[in-house]
Amino acid sequence: MLLIDNMEKIGDVIKRITRQYPHIRKEDKYKEGLYNLLKNLNILYIDCMKAYRTSDDKLAFQINSGKDVVLKDHNQFLNHYSDPKTARICEYLNSMLVYIRNITRSIYQ
Repeated sequence: MLLIDNMEKIGDVIKRITRQYPHIRKEDKYKEGLYNLLKNLNILYIDCMKAYRTSDDKLAFQINSGKDVVLKDHNQFLNHYSDPKTARICEYLNSMLVYIRNITRSIYQ
């Protein structure tokens, strides 16, 4: 049940992020930076699902131990583009990271 709950929460966060798209900055650098943050989370999610499917606790632990790097990237993006809409998007990205980590934690606990 934990897996399904967290996957549903990730889907909800993705919907919230896409609703923000019409209101985000139009600069190419901003969009590229946001794309890279989303791409990195997507890679983590795919690895998380691999770890879950194969019960790979080493991969799950590796994903969890890399959270500080991901949070640092989110914070750097927010510091560079400090406005309320970017703050909301970064909050959503951080939530997605929490849900991914919840899934991976369930593998080795």
